[in-house]
Amino acid sequence: MIAFALAGCGESQFDVARKPELVDAVTSQSMEVCQINEPAGRDADYQMRLRAVLSGAESRTLDYIKTNGITVCLDARLPAQQRGMWDHRLDAVYYGGKEGRVIGLWDNGIVGEGRSVWSQDTSDYGANFLDKFAKHVWDGDIHLTDHFAFGGRYGCGKGCTTERWKAEGDFDRDTIAKNPSLLKAPVVQAVPATPAVPSYDMVRT
Repeated sequence: MIAFALAGCGESQFDVARKPELVDAVTSQSMEVCQINEPAGRDADYQMRLRAVLSGAESRTLDYIKTNGITVCLDARLPAQQRGMWDHRLDAVYYGGKEGRVIGLWDNGIVGEGRSVWSQDTSDYGANFLDKFAKHVWDGDIHLTDHFAFGGRYGCGKGCTTERWKAEGDFDRDTIAKNPSLLKAPVVQAVPATPAVPSYDMVRT
């Protein structure tokens, strides 16, 4: 099985030291709340796949997620989404509605096989989407009180793509319309009550 790199790139020794505890906390919440479906043939169980994603995120991102009562769920529905040739692929969804604060991430059940133009694994981009989510909230592009935010990969130059989150009105409406089931968070129960006022005590670097 894969070895998890708990030390994020450029993180302080303090952040590296506290990451395992943060990964444990976010994983525990996910195991309690998220819809976990394990089709046959997957090479790593849900918890292993989730830990691979969380371990790649920055400690301050995980701290922000934990502090603000956000649940991270791996969502096996995302690889099965219906799209036309020109529809933008949906890789992540933030749900801020009645089910609580939930982030659903792409999950095809595979970790560690590497990225390619035509495919991606669960462990490829999930951590980047979590880090970018925290940055977008910090910058005021999206808010924890938004009902939805949608994440996808966009071009950033020749041979370059990057993860971005967009408000509901800014994401590909055809993709959303063709996949109405994805407008429901992948949870088996409502997330426990979250703080009334979101915490924005992140330190910008």
